[in-house]
Amino acid sequence: YADFTYKDKSRDRWALSSLTLTPKIWPLAAGGYRWLNAGVFFQYGDFDVRGAQIDKSLDNLYGRTGRFISLGASVGCLVPLGAGFCTEASLSVGYRSIYDGKRYRYDKMDVKNYLETRFSSTGLMVGANVSLLYRFRVK
Repeated sequence: YADFTYKDKSRDRWALSSLTLTPKIWPLAAGGYRWLNAGVFFQYGDFDVRGAQIDKSLDNLYGRTGRFISLGASVGCLVPLGAGFCTEASLSVGYRSIYDGKRYRYDKMDVKNYLETRFSSTGLMVGANVSLLYRFRVK
C-alpha cells in the first residue's frame, strides 16, 4: 500500500498488484538488449483504493476495489548502467477492462463500510514506466 494524501483527504491508501508479460524486440542493437525497444504487453491485476472517513464528500464514498486486464503496445529505452544494472523508461498505449468492481460507502453512524454499487469499465489506457533493473547472466 502507498499511504499519502490526495485531494484534501487524510490517510488514503492505494494498492495495485499485477502480473505483466511483455515480449520485446530491439531493432537497433544487433546481438544486444539495450537502447530502443518495442513490444506488446498483457497485464492482469487488481486494485484497492481506500480513503479515510470522507467528511467533505456529500455521498460518503470511501473506496473502490476490482480487477483489470490490459493489453497493448509499448516503446521504450533500456540503458545499461554496468555490473548487471540498467534502467528503462517506456510509454505504452492499449485497452483496459475493469471488472468485478465494487464501490464502498462509509456510514458514520455504524462506523462501517457498505457496498454501494458494482461497476465495470473499459477503454483506452496510456501509461508511462520508469524501472531500475538487474539482469542475471546465464551461460
